[in-house]
Amino acid sequence: MVDHFLYSDQLAKLIGCRPCFRKLFFSSLGKWWKAISSPWNSCQFWLNNKSQHDWIFRTLDSYRDNQNSEVYIFLWLAPVLPLIGLYSYVRIFLKEHFMRPRPVKLCQRDTYASDAGLAAELDR
Repeated sequence: MVDHFLYSDQLAKLIGCRPCFRKLFFSSLGKWWKAISSPWNSCQFWLNNKSQHDWIFRTLDSYRDNQNSEVYIFLWLAPVLPLIGLYSYVRIFLKEHFMRPRPVKLCQRDTYASDAGLAAELDR
C-alpha cells in the first residue's frame, strides 16, 4: 500500500513543483488560508505558478461547501488531540518497559523420529 498524500508530496519535491505555502502566506493571507484549509486536491501543486491562481482557487472553492463544519469540529477537537497522543505514548511506554512479555513456546521438532521416518521411507 502507498500513502497517496506522502507519495504525491515526495514526487512534487522531486520534480520541483512542491507548493511553497510560506511564500503564499506572505503574498496573500486569504489565498494561503484557502489553500491550506481546503480538502486535498492535486491543483495545489500549481500554486507556485501565479498565472494559474484563478483556476486553482476556483477549483478549491468548488470543494468548500461543507468546510465550515469541518473547521469547527477540528477547532473543537484541537485541545483534546494532544491528550489522546500523550495517552497513546504513555500506554506504549508502560507496555514496553514494565509489563512482562509472555513466554514464547517454540515448536521443537523431534529430529531423531523424523530422520528415522525419512530413512524408513527411503528404504522402501
